[in-house]
Amino acid sequence: MYNMFENDSNDEEEDEWFYNSVFRYKQLQMFGFENTIHHIEPSCHDRICVAQRHKPDKYEIMELSLPEKLLTESHQDCLMKNLVKKQSHIPTSVESPSLAVNNSNDILASSIGSKNVELINTETAQVITSSPLGSEDGRVKPIFVSRNVGGVCSVDSGAVRLKDLRSNSNWSLVCKEFSQRGLIVTNPPDEEYWTVASTYENYFIKQPSESDSKLGLLSTHGRLLLYDMRNTDSAFCDIQLEKRTQQRDEICLRFSPDSLLRLSVTGFDENVYIYEIDLPNNLKTVFTHDGHSKQKSSVGNTSVISHLWWRDNLVISAATNNSLHCWRF
Repeated sequence: MYNMFENDSNDEEEDEWFYNSVFRYKQLQMFGFENTIHHIEPSCHDRICVAQRHKPDKYEIMELSLPEKLLTESHQDCLMKNLVKKQSHIPTSVESPSLAVNNSNDILASSIGSKNVELINTETAQVITSSPLGSEDGRVKPIFVSRNVGGVCSVDSGAVRLKDLRSNSNWSLVCKEFSQRGLIVTNPPDEEYWTVASTYENYFIKQPSESDSKLGLLSTHGRLLLYDMRNTDSAFCDIQLEKRTQQRDEICLRFSPDSLLRLSVTGFDENVYIYEIDLPNNLKTVFTHDGHSKQKSSVGNTSVISHLWWRDNLVISAATNNSLHCWRF
């Protein structure tokens, strides 16, 4: 792991970008890892939980401390020496995991081809429950929509199912109108895949109001749908972004902890796009972070594959060139 802020490139365009970044960003720190970070989740007020491919057939989950410079008035130009706060090896059948973190102890995990979603406790390194899914769900992305309610989104159809993790109840289908329509319309040569996000994901960053929780769906075809958890029968916002990708594992949608109508998307290219919803169904671009492709280690076709928000317009993003950026606009 190393600081990648300094640029030794002779490319005038890149030099100009670094110069202009002083005026565009309130704060910007760039770091590199040995492996690509595929997933980022908040785990505490000053730490994040990341998943990276440790070996060809193994993933490693680490808890990292955020740079103090981003959280306090003190100055620091690199990640803290005690960066890794916690590193646990948990025996579980989950491979190539997709994670949802509820607190510093509980993780909801699913994997490719798995029929179950597992609730894992990191303190005891044990699987608490393993909840079976229906055979029609295929690959799913897990999510927490409240303290006790977990959800899964079908990557293939966008169908969302919720479950009270304290009980043995079955998964219940929500957003039914969209999900049923999505299951009917198929186009094999150019398939559409989905990811999901919830405002509750900002739990550690800013205490959310569970009664005002929002759920968002984003597809590889650039379709964005937003739901109020008090009424998931129909989307209150349905927008078509001018973006498209065939990389189903890379799209990512997040809500800002400071505004329920501000969100961000990645996975379509090398950028992080910040949007604001101006109802009805009007979307305006607030900011675009285009720094991942400007690093000296950057290779062709760099793509941002994961990101999350912190307080006061601070965003943390990771790309396929093994970079991790912490930036405030």
